[in-house]
Amino acid sequence: MITRFISFSLLLFSPLFGGCTVFIDDRFETIASVQPLSSDEVLLQVRALDHNLSLCNQADLFLITNTNTTVFTINEKEYILQILCFVGAYQGTYQYLWYSALQPSLKIVDFLTFQEGEEGLQLTETNILTGTAEFNDNILTVETKARALGDCGSVATYEWGEGRFSLQEYRYKAQCDGVYGQEYPLIYP
Repeated sequence: MITRFISFSLLLFSPLFGGCTVFIDDRFETIASVQPLSSDEVLLQVRALDHNLSLCNQADLFLITNTNTTVFTINEKEYILQILCFVGAYQGTYQYLWYSALQPSLKIVDFLTFQEGEEGLQLTETNILTGTAEFNDNILTVETKARALGDCGSVATYEWGEGRFSLQEYRYKAQCDGVYGQEYPLIYP
């Protein structure tokens, strides 16, 4: 923590007040200074936290390692952790955590998505995503393949802001017919 001197004034003679006056104004401002952390530093701090999170539907922190966790920097105080829960035949399943280094805290991130049900696609909330994930400039894109060719499935785009991911776009195609990703029908918005 850095303490910065804001002002110090000493007035020895003031004709407005009829003589000598001593006026001292000491004000100090405390500035929380947090330097950006490396991925290793973030992982060390996260593992040191006492929490009761069930990561990837398991009760242990063993999943937060250098080999299966990717750290994305939001700013010098906030980080998104992408934890690889497991890998299927052609895509992974991930859980995302938000970590604040300013006041060390950790939170599982929730996502709006769609799920196939008896009445078609239904909007639902989840904290585990399956697919090929890419995170750039606070935008998370997750392409989920319904088969290895990738000509059916979904593509979801989320934007990080105000402490959460908001669904920006959702494309979905159930029929496997050789038409790929960005050409899937737009479901949301």
